[in-house]
Order: sequence, then C-alpha cells, then structure tokens
Amino acid sequence: MTGSERFRRAERRFSAIWGTVLLTECVVKVVGAYTVPVHTMVWLGTVLTVVAVLAAMLIAGGSCADPMEKMVKAEVEAEVQVLAEAERTAEAGGADAGRGAAAAGMAGAGS
Repeated sequence: MTGSERFRRAERRFSAIWGTVLLTECVVKVVGAYTVPVHTMVWLGTVLTVVAVLAAMLIAGGSCADPMEKMVKAEVEAEVQVLAEAERTAEAGGADAGRGAAAAGMAGAGS
C-alpha cells in the first residue's frame, strides 16, 4: 500500500463508498424512526440494512475491490518471480562453486 498511489486511491474510494452508504442508511433509519409507525420500522430497519450492505458490496466491489485484488495479485506474482530468479541464480552459483571445488580436488589428486 505504501508504494502504490493507485492502490491508496482505490482504498480511499472503497472506504468512502462504504461510509456514505452506511451513513445514509443511518439517516434514513433515524428519519423513519420519527415518521413511520414502530411496527413498520421493525421490519423496515432490517430491509434497509440488507439493501445498504448489498448496494455497498455491488458499488465498491466493482469499482474498488476488483482493481485492488488485481493489484495485489500482480504484486505477489512479481515477488514470486523475483524470488524464483534469485533461487535459480543461487543454485547456478552453488553448482558453479561445486564444479570448481570438484575440479580443484581432481587436480590435487592427480599430482
């Protein structure tokens, strides 16, 4: 997150979407509590919560979560490639050192 302004922007947008949706839900519930009969608000409160969560998931998921997920996957894949390359380099260096030691041992045995 610290190295990617694009990721930070997506994270801020994600948080703003969820915050806005949940704050709107809260305001609607408060207004409803003072204007709608209690027996209606009992079931309407649950409906409002479900609708708010689904709306936030749909809006934030497509516009923020999917791009952030792709950025994280790309970062992980890049790191895996770097580690694999480092491992191959270390193995190649170890194999070269082993061949050098074997050649030196054979030269010493032949004298």
